[in-house]
Amino acid sequence: MAQVMQQLGSLSLTQPTEKRMPKLNADRPAYGISGKGFFNDQDKFLCPGQATYFDGEPNLDLIPLNKKAYDRMQEFLDKLDNLAAQAAKKAGKSFVPAARQVWVEDGMSEMPTPSSVFGVRKTGSDDTIY
Repeated sequence: MAQVMQQLGSLSLTQPTEKRMPKLNADRPAYGISGKGFFNDQDKFLCPGQATYFDGEPNLDLIPLNKKAYDRMQEFLDKLDNLAAQAAKKAGKSFVPAARQVWVEDGMSEMPTPSSVFGVRKTGSDDTIY
């Protein structure tokens, strides 16, 4: 019994924290998925923690992973700020734009990578870009 307890004591319930970083194509905007998920151009549902190349207009649930995606996100946020400023002016209220993140070359270091969403296993590994 003591031997079994010793073997059980050496087991760890923690998950390894090291993630493999995918090699990104700098020619296309690459985004990490956050929020509840995202349907990419091929109509494939991607879960939080996965990545995709997406040439369309981004949304706030996408995390830029390369400089091209970051620039596209800044254009999108500029558009939202302009619309919000117009609405505030029309309503007679002041407008303060939201704070923005500064581009950091190591974009994926802070990306959350859960293994399941709403109790369902993710559709792919974290090191695949769809």
